Amino acid sequence: MANITYYVVVPFEQNEEGDIVMLDPVEARSADSARSRVRLLAGAGRGGVAFSRMGDPELGDFKDGEILEALGSLPANLDEYLSG
Repeated sequence: MANITYYVVVPFEQNEEGDIVMLDPVEARSADSARSRVRLLAGAGRGGVAFSRMGDPELGDFKDGEILEALGSLPANLDEYLSG
């Protein structure tokens, strides 16, 4: 199978203890759609990261993700959430 580019939004919010926690990632249709979702999250007082990742799902071979936009309240160790 050929390489496919996935666009993903990873939302974050602050829990009752004050920690910033990751919510379920959501796939987006395009880079613009992913960026728009992150802007909406930030406008609602949350945080979000939009990124793209290219790879071959049949082989499980993916390149490192590229951050498209990151706004709002985000954890200091953001790279740990986005790796893998």
